[in-house]
Amino acid sequence: MTKKISLFAAVIAILVSNSFFSCAYFNTYYNTKKFYNEALQETEKRTSDKPGSTERQKFDKTINQASKVLQLYPESKYVDDALLILGKSFFYIEDYRKAERKFLELIDIYPNSENIEEAELWLAKTQISLERYDLAFPELQKMQQNAKSKDIRNESQYWLGEAYFQQELYLEATKEFNAALGDLGDDEMRAKTYNRLGECYLELESYFRAAENFESAAKYTRRLDRRFDLGLQHAKALNLAGNHDDAIEKLDALIARNDQHKNLSLAKLELANSYMSKNATEKAIEIYNDIIELHPRTTAAAGAYLALAQYDEEVLNNYETAEDNYRQAALQDNRSDFAKTANEKAANINELRKLQKSIAELQEKLIAKTPDSTNSESSGRLGFNDSIDDVRARRNTLPNRTSANRGAENDPGRGKTKKQSNAVEQDEVASQRARSNAHTPRGRKQPGRPAENENTKSLTQAQKDSIELLITGQKIQLAETFYFDFAQTDSALFYYLDAISGSNSREFRALAFYSIAQIYENQTNRAAVRDSVLKILAYNYQDTPQGTAARAELGLAPQQQKETNTFSSVFAAAEDLYLRQNKPRAAEKKLLSLLEVVENENEKMKAIYTLGWLNEHQLQENDRALSYYKQLVESYPTSEFAKRVNKKIISVEQAKQAAEEANSEQKSKTVMTDSTATKSPAQLPPPELKTEAKADSSKSTQGQRPDREN
Repeated sequence: MTKKISLFAAVIAILVSNSFFSCAYFNTYYNTKKFYNEALQETEKRTSDKPGSTERQKFDKTINQASKVLQLYPESKYVDDALLILGKSFFYIEDYRKAERKFLELIDIYPNSENIEEAELWLAKTQISLERYDLAFPELQKMQQNAKSKDIRNESQYWLGEAYFQQELYLEATKEFNAALGDLGDDEMRAKTYNRLGECYLELESYFRAAENFESAAKYTRRLDRRFDLGLQHAKALNLAGNHDDAIEKLDALIARNDQHKNLSLAKLELANSYMSKNATEKAIEIYNDIIELHPRTTAAAGAYLALAQYDEEVLNNYETAEDNYRQAALQDNRSDFAKTANEKAANINELRKLQKSIAELQEKLIAKTPDSTNSESSGRLGFNDSIDDVRARRNTLPNRTSANRGAENDPGRGKTKKQSNAVEQDEVASQRARSNAHTPRGRKQPGRPAENENTKSLTQAQKDSIELLITGQKIQLAETFYFDFAQTDSALFYYLDAISGSNSREFRALAFYSIAQIYENQTNRAAVRDSVLKILAYNYQDTPQGTAARAELGLAPQQQKETNTFSSVFAAAEDLYLRQNKPRAAEKKLLSLLEVVENENEKMKAIYTLGWLNEHQLQENDRALSYYKQLVESYPTSEFAKRVNKKIISVEQAKQAAEEANSEQKSKTVMTDSTATKSPAQLPPPELKTEAKADSSKSTQGQRPDREN
């Protein structure tokens, strides 16, 4: 009897133990499902594509609880369910690699699970998120054909469209989305599909279709926030389609129904844009100002300031007010697309105003220091440190040299005299200038002539030439700023023509002519003018890249190049003379002949500097070296060459002054007959040159290049 009681007690204990184990196991899985459903509710509340902090915390709880099921009860019947929940949770918090691993575990370890088809669908969704489209496509196509579940088949069709959409294959995406709509039963899934169709049609610029699909999406969704956003998208599509009246009607209704919505200001912004698009400017400005006052520091306020700035710039040509409004736009929401655009536009206007200020300053300097000068026509300059190459680098207005290899025909320009060609060019410039003068850029002012100042030091001719070169470069930069940054064709033409008429630089004139031809390229009513400009380049500037390109565009044979020595070849020959052949006099002669014909300012500077270096280091002609260095500083004061030699000039001047003082003091004490006492200060070499003169002949400068000098 006792044995029977003991056996009965053992059985009862086992049953109780199993019951407790089963209860604990089910409780763990129940909590997993509970946390997962709570997390999904947070997902439904999303206002962006990214998970919020509360949503992420609840999915983390779900992941911890599901992991306990796998760790504590690996043989239980809910393991495959726990794996599926784990994979989905990782997917929602965008940890796609872990999600992929869990879905693969379920598929590989539990091939007979009821969750296999769902796991395969989620695996394909994960692969799309990882941009592994080559893996996702075949699986989705297979599911669409063979899945037992109708819901899985329909959703796989949607995700085929999503895969195309993510790759920006919008036409292919619309086919899959439209096919998916046929059998989708879930309203939210239908709303999601209509929304994607609307986005596809926007990208395809089919705006009426986009509007229709956004409207349908708004009808199916049960979420009020999504319905508001879709209504706003519907109105935007109507505006893009040019149906501004319907857009205004929809927006008025949307604003009236949602006067407390967090995105109300964005609906107001679109309403203002609608009025602006239909030229109801006063009403639009009224709404923009309302947004700025009632919704400060928002994306909508940034958009309102941006719209006002664009109106100031493009309609009123009030650049000062426009710049202020652009800067205000950037301050409202510095992470918005509006702020990015506003910052770029403000920078463009600032550059424009800096150029215009520099124009006035350079012209005033030129007028003030030029005796009997009249007001200059020049109105655009580069900074002192800019060169022709700097202008080229700012905008790609130089033609590609390879374009010269295009077709060759007879050259009707051959046989024209230079005088005749110049006459044609001047006639064309005058004609173009007359047309352009009718569109003088707003705000262009000629600087007044300052009062005469007897103490004003006149500029040397070289200095005037240098300033004029800067003036021409800045005119071209100003023209490019108007054309590329402000789409102001008339203002751009004005400054290009101004640069041509006020410059002797062939490089700048060719650049300006070619830019004018480019402006007229897409204007069919100006085709004849464009051809005239190209002919000027082809016949008068055939030695420039623009001239070569013009000949190719006109179908003319490339100009036969005269066999003349280029700067680089002549300079290289001079280098060879003093570096290898030890013939500095011959090198000096070659450089002097080169200096007489060279036009490029950078090449001139290089030649002058090299002449100074030769006289200083190899010919020991210190006075001549000093004169070349002074020429550099006077003509090109801000160049690197001038900066390099300025210290030498100062040293020489200081040495002269010291010698004069010493000489004067010595004479006051006694009359000396020493030859050094009577030597002219101008004959004294600078201290650094004295040291070099005393150096051993074995340490001569033969083989040393001037550009390597420390």
